[in-house]
Amino acid sequence: MLAGPPVQDQATTEPGQTPAGDPKVDEPGAKPSLAEQLSRRARNVEALIAGTLDPAVDLDTLFTIDLVSPAFAAGDGGELLALLRELSAARTRADRPVEEEQGKAGKAGKAGKGGKTGKGDEVDEAPPFEPAPAPEDADPLTKARAELTRAYWHFLILPAPRRVELEQAHQKRATAARERSEAEAAARARLQRLRTQARELGELIDGTLDPDIDPTPLLRLDLADVDELVGDERRLRAALGLGAAGPEAETGDQPKGPESGGDEQTPTSDTEERDAEPGPWVPDEALAADLKVATAALDGQRLRLLALSPAQRKQLLTDHAARKTAAKQAQEDAAADLLAAEAQLNQAAQSQISEAEDAAAKAAQARQKALQAAAQARTEAIRRLAEEQARLLGVQESHALLRASLTRRKQEVRDAAEVALGWEREVGRVAAELPSAERQAEADALYEQVRDALGDARGRLRDTLDAVGHSAVEPVGEPLTGLPEDIDQSEIMALRSELEASAAELRTLESEVVWSAAKSGRDDIVRLNRARLSLLEVGSAELRHRITGFGKDGVEQVRREFDQIGLELRFRVKSLPGLGQTLMDELEASPVQAFFAFLQLGFLLLVFRYWRRRAEALLSKARDGFRTRKQGNARVNAAFAGGLWYLGRIRKPLEWLLLFAAIYSLVFGGGEDVLEIEVLWLTSLWVLVGSTVILLVDAIAARDNLVYGGAAGTAELRIRSLRLVGLTVVFTGLILSLTEQTVGRGAIHHWVGTLMWFAAAPILLVLIHWWRGHAFARIRDSEDIPDNVVTRWIRSHTAGVSSFPAAALSGAYLFGRGVARWLLHRATALETTRRVLAWMFRREVARQASALQNDDEASPITGRVYQLFDPNRSLEDPQDIGPVMAAVASETIAQIAALKVNQRGTISAIIGERGSGKSTVLQRLAADLERRGSALDEAGADEEQDEDGGGEGHHVEYGKLTVRRLQCPPGGFELLLAQLA
Repeated sequence: MLAGPPVQDQATTEPGQTPAGDPKVDEPGAKPSLAEQLSRRARNVEALIAGTLDPAVDLDTLFTIDLVSPAFAAGDGGELLALLRELSAARTRADRPVEEEQGKAGKAGKAGKGGKTGKGDEVDEAPPFEPAPAPEDADPLTKARAELTRAYWHFLILPAPRRVELEQAHQKRATAARERSEAEAAARARLQRLRTQARELGELIDGTLDPDIDPTPLLRLDLADVDELVGDERRLRAALGLGAAGPEAETGDQPKGPESGGDEQTPTSDTEERDAEPGPWVPDEALAADLKVATAALDGQRLRLLALSPAQRKQLLTDHAARKTAAKQAQEDAAADLLAAEAQLNQAAQSQISEAEDAAAKAAQARQKALQAAAQARTEAIRRLAEEQARLLGVQESHALLRASLTRRKQEVRDAAEVALGWEREVGRVAAELPSAERQAEADALYEQVRDALGDARGRLRDTLDAVGHSAVEPVGEPLTGLPEDIDQSEIMALRSELEASAAELRTLESEVVWSAAKSGRDDIVRLNRARLSLLEVGSAELRHRITGFGKDGVEQVRREFDQIGLELRFRVKSLPGLGQTLMDELEASPVQAFFAFLQLGFLLLVFRYWRRRAEALLSKARDGFRTRKQGNARVNAAFAGGLWYLGRIRKPLEWLLLFAAIYSLVFGGGEDVLEIEVLWLTSLWVLVGSTVILLVDAIAARDNLVYGGAAGTAELRIRSLRLVGLTVVFTGLILSLTEQTVGRGAIHHWVGTLMWFAAAPILLVLIHWWRGHAFARIRDSEDIPDNVVTRWIRSHTAGVSSFPAAALSGAYLFGRGVARWLLHRATALETTRRVLAWMFRREVARQASALQNDDEASPITGRVYQLFDPNRSLEDPQDIGPVMAAVASETIAQIAALKVNQRGTISAIIGERGSGKSTVLQRLAADLERRGSALDEAGADEEQDEDGGGEGHHVEYGKLTVRRLQCPPGGFELLLAQLA
């Protein structure tokens, strides 16, 4: 018998664990590739050989090969044929006659006795050749097929009894795992049942048990059940309060080891331990504790029930039965009341319709009689009187028919609302289900029906809005004139008065019914559209792609949504008179509240007007105050000053935004119920916030250019670019918000969100066209731009078709450098960064000092020389520096002094490292300027003046020079300017 080859690619999972990549641990909905499936099957086969295969894996599926599938028998089936050939060769060798093997063994024995062993006389032959793995450069599918072939070979080369043994061991583990899972599920179900029984039994004793619950199962105790109270001795004694009994209670449930004096257990091999059948399932500590608490609670409630007298226990059941009967009767009464109210409402509507139709029929009969009387009249006056009566009776018939029509319309509105509510309930039921393929299919099927119902609702609302403002009440007409006074017209006058009152009543009723139908129809549209969007969300991806895409269905859906938006706008326009009337009614009903609202509005406008007039001066004063403030932290003061500068740049749109927000929240109370106010607020919010952001970005860029230096002449171009991008974003966001407010996130919302990215391309091209000249100039002329491959390519492609890609690349390059510079400036402004840089500097200085100590050529300087170069040494008298030092930079000092005298508003900077003599030069310059001013005072102003009106110590415009020495304050350039001022 041949031994199995060493498994080289065995899975590394522990027993009971799933190998990596097993389908049962994949994410829901994930579909692995063919190569992944084959690799997973190979790992499972190796895990079966190692005895660590997940019990959930089916062996029939693992070893079944489809001969027409490309999974394993691909192409000419080379892998499968090679595997079969190797297995045949291996089994041929394994099945040789025993006598031949014994003969070989005898020959080997003789050779051993003779002291010689031939090369061809070995007892054991090498196992057949193992299938080679795939090359390293092979594709994943080829590697996976080779891996699976090797795994099958590793298993099938084993002897048949060993294969059967592995399969039986796996089946045992699978059965044990299934039994453990079922036992755990049963234990958790029992825990839930115990808790429910304890709670319901306590509620029964307290008289609060739900009337729909039958208490009979709660009062039954199975004495033969080992898990019940009588079957467990410890549970029974604990419930009775008798305490634990026996020695086991004192020591607890200790695991029993081997009996003393018995044989010690020998350690088992890995194979025996792997193939050993796992023990029965034991609940963990948390579940066992929960079961113990639940059983104690149920036993306590049972003992509590047994503590009652038989009459009390019987009374509990009687009271519960009475509550159940009362609850059932209440439900029946409520349902009967609802049905009766609905029937009464329908009956009243039918009665009104019947009465109106009867009145119309009577009016028609009376009209026919009046016409007959007119035809039989002998005089013209009587004939005209009869004809007028017939006409008025016709108007009465029309009024009666209109009254019946309005009553039917109210009933139709209620029926339409019931249909919308029914669809909303049905969609809510589907949406509440767990995600599954069945739910998606049901949602897809319901979507078409809900969409059709929504279309019918739109049609009804359109007809209703068409009827708003167009009365169908037939006018009474002008009275009859020109008849003789002796003809009696009292009956006609009475009928006319009745019809005029009826017409006025019908106009009012018609307006109420039509507008109520419009509001109900609009609510039905909103309700059905919300249900449609819910179905679209829980439906399949194919449905969402078809409805929100750019195909035929998507275009049709966009048309429907635009139709709904048009209906919404028409409804809002039609409701404006009613909104004004509602405000007037509220004003008349509560004038004090309206007065306070107008008072708040007036106060807001006054505060706004006061701030707008004085904002610039107040902000400038506050900014200067923080700049010159000596108290507190200088950095905090500088931060406040910078924040006020930013506020001054963005304050105008921010002021209007705060005003609208205050009016929206205080005066209109948020406007949640008024769509018109909500739309106005959304529009104002997007426009003003967008303007604020544009100005803020422009202010940040302008301040960085001012403080750190930047390209000049780009302010106008920058604000124009920011406005283009900002207006595009604001317009897109406003459309998305408005469409979401009216029709939800449907096809229009998806179209706008998708087309927005297509609109970014022309905007980018416009920006490149605007900035290309500036970008090329910066790349070409700026000294801080490094000379690398990118910049050289940009400089060589500033014209022609390739100039646009070059301009885009240069803009991105400059933008990246700007962002990096901005981040670097912000980082170096932090105290932590400065401390880190100082530590690194000190560390480098210490390293160089340590290196110099080991330098034999270096020699320490004398104390006198060191004092001359001491950076902390102050110069008491600038003239007492000696002729050598006085000759240094004397021409430069004279040039600076002449520049200060002859130029206006100049700033000269002296740059040098610490200890290079900057303070000495400044002291010499100040002494030189003071000397010139003193010489002018001694000689007299008249003598020092020349033809141009200036002098050596006299400024050409401001007169005598004034020299001030200032120590640069911490906080930066702004605080220095404030101190200079």
